[in-house]
Amino acid sequence: MLPGLLSDHNRLHVLAALHERRASFVVQNHDPSTVQLAREVVVERAQGAGFARFDQAGLALRGSCTDDATGCVALASGGELRPPAWDTHKAAAACDQGAGPTAARGPHAVPAGRYRFVLHTCDGGRAVPSEPFELR
Repeated sequence: MLPGLLSDHNRLHVLAALHERRASFVVQNHDPSTVQLAREVVVERAQGAGFARFDQAGLALRGSCTDDATGCVALASGGELRPPAWDTHKAAAACDQGAGPTAARGPHAVPAGRYRFVLHTCDGGRAVPSEPFELR
């Protein structure tokens, strides 16, 4: 198991860890049934007493950089998925080679603060956040 922070919503766990401005996470399904998850991974930044969407994440729930980043992903009971990390220097997925408007921002493109990853079921019925992590 990846050391990090745990969120538990109906036995769907999102564990987040930070290493040198690369934030990674693991999704584990401890539910007895398969869970259908939306591919979009939302990153939220702490704002006041709550969290707000951080619109520069560009993350997808996929096993590798070459996997399809659209539609839904089925995570079987007992299954685990380790998506590519979020490279906060580029404000993009670690496998993004710098394409797009955030590529030229340089080091520390993502400002310091408290962040969390949020996954959603495909039917939109459930949001599953990780515990917050601190980016310095």
